[in-house]
Amino acid sequence: MVSWATMNRPEVLNAVDGDRLDRLLAWISAAVDDDEVAVLCLTGAGRAFTAGGDIKEMDGLDEAGFAANTPRYQAMARACRNAPKPVIAAINGVCLGAGMEFAAMSDLRIAAQSARLGLPDASLGFSVSGGLSWFLPHQIGLARTMELYLSERIFPTEEASAMGFVAEIVPDDDLQEHVQAFAERIAEFPPLGAANMKTLLYGDLGFDAQLDAEKTLESRCFADDEVKRRLSAFLESRRKR
Repeated sequence: MVSWATMNRPEVLNAVDGDRLDRLLAWISAAVDDDEVAVLCLTGAGRAFTAGGDIKEMDGLDEAGFAANTPRYQAMARACRNAPKPVIAAINGVCLGAGMEFAAMSDLRIAAQSARLGLPDASLGFSVSGGLSWFLPHQIGLARTMELYLSERIFPTEEASAMGFVAEIVPDDDLQEHVQAFAERIAEFPPLGAANMKTLLYGDLGFDAQLDAEKTLESRCFADDEVKRRLSAFLESRRKR
């Protein structure tokens, strides 16, 4: 099964406040605990994925107030990274600031043709807080990350795809249906493989430790009954050719 969460404040381009963060965290937790859910998909309502954090909520925060809010974003980053299930961002429109953070912390990004992305933080004196300083350099490189931050330019999906951030671009009206079909295909796979792959990709291990982890996790796959069944079925289909 595929579990969807939709950021639904279209009147403010789905600006993210503390309440929405808490709801998203609850969604991820519930989806991870639900054995029927195999893939998580995040999108936005209306014209935006999300235009970023709620500026009205930020207004008046001092250092202590902002520091108290930051753990919510970081909990979201940890939840996406540590979830043993794929998380897909279906980027349907404006994707700025915290929107870039949510997209980057997802395992895969599929975007609508008209979507626009950017990091309008530098001119406000903000850096980033939702794990973006870890995720984005791993995805597109350090120099490109700094350029996007300092330039604050809004860039199209074609450029996001060219830099490797967006995996696929689809027509606007087809986005949710396309992502649903893609996620349903993934949901048919034995779950252990994707869980192991996330552990390996996000493990921050040295080279030798990475090889050891590959050996351990790949070996576990061969103890999984569903993996054995699929391997046998594949071999049987080859024999019938």
